[in-house]
Amino acid sequence: MGWFRKPLFIAEIGNAKLTNFLSSPFNRIYWVKTLTYKAYIDNVKAKTGNDPEYFQTLAKEKGLAKYGELLAWLKGDFELGRGHANAIILYIQKPELAKMKIAEDSKKEKQKNNLKNKF
Repeated sequence: MGWFRKPLFIAEIGNAKLTNFLSSPFNRIYWVKTLTYKAYIDNVKAKTGNDPEYFQTLAKEKGLAKYGELLAWLKGDFELGRGHANAIILYIQKPELAKMKIAEDSKKEKQKNNLKNKF
């Protein structure tokens, strides 16, 4: 799964001609915005008021290490969805990779903002 925008085409063409397909109001091209890893972490901070390090230390104190245990704990105690829980689980299990993803997303976000400011 990529952390970038990608087009999602929702329609069935079947035997219809392409011109008929494009002219129909029921056949549209939708853009799906996927969240970056940093956005997931920011949303978790906003919802719970806790940063990933808090979850990491709490999981160690509770002795939770397996994916299923962590997922059940985050969904049950903090009412996180599966995607947000997965973001925290990555930080708990592989903090170096998680920090690298956050740094990459921050860099891309700055580049995007710089481009917006130029135009």
